[in-house]
Amino acid sequence: MFTLRKILLPVDFSDRSRGMAPYAKAFASPFRSQLVLFHVEDSHRALRAEQTHQIKAQLESFSSKEFQGLSAISELVEGDPATKIVEYARAEQVDLIMMPTRGCGPYRRFLLGSQTAKVLHDSDCPIWTSVHADETLPTESVSYRKIASAVDLGSHTEPVLLWASGLASAFDARLLVIHVTRSVEPIVAEASMPDRQVELVRCATEQLTDLVKKLKVQAEIVVGSGSVIEETYNYAARFAADLLIIGRHEAKGLAGRLNPHAYALIRESLCPVVSI
Repeated sequence: MFTLRKILLPVDFSDRSRGMAPYAKAFASPFRSQLVLFHVEDSHRALRAEQTHQIKAQLESFSSKEFQGLSAISELVEGDPATKIVEYARAEQVDLIMMPTRGCGPYRRFLLGSQTAKVLHDSDCPIWTSVHADETLPTESVSYRKIASAVDLGSHTEPVLLWASGLASAFDARLLVIHVTRSVEPIVAEASMPDRQVELVRCATEQLTDLVKKLKVQAEIVVGSGSVIEETYNYAARFAADLLIIGRHEAKGLAGRLNPHAYALIRESLCPVVSI
């Protein structure tokens, strides 16, 4: 049975960090998840006893104000934030990390916050990231009624689909599964390749339909061709998705788990993204 037993919410007391509260509550409530409010202090500055007490008091105040009725604990550690987040999530078997991305002025669409990118690169567990924008996150209540999931039909597709299906069931949400095939370029300028393109889409549709049936996933399916980023974005936007679920690399290698398509989808999306 799909569940989110423990959710890790990094807290730095910024407006964007505080704006995460409605999203965290929306995820925690259906599963009665334990929320871990996680604050990391730079290890280059040794904390005095009164500073430690003050930070813990701030965490408790944030918890009591934003998460009444939910199970929430506070953790204060010292070190590099991304490293500590990844280490804690692995050691405590966290089911979801929820992090805001950061805007970067006119360049905000080309760069995620470095700490968020590091966590996406190194963490084994699913990670929720906010819309990548300069503005602070909204503080009103959040709901997920339409969930889109983009898959590449590789070996990591099944866990992505099962995660998306479990979440959609918990939220009683519609689920749209998106796959985008590559565009076929003609070998010579005057050649036309519509038949090959149609065949690629047909085969992908058949493969995805069979997989959805095999996994008993209740979902609508759409298969297109062209730019993976642009077409995924367009399908999710037309569906008016409240959340996009994607895959990262299945296993961490030298390049980490954050592949270029995942990075771009997180960076460009107009709705929050969970990367598996």
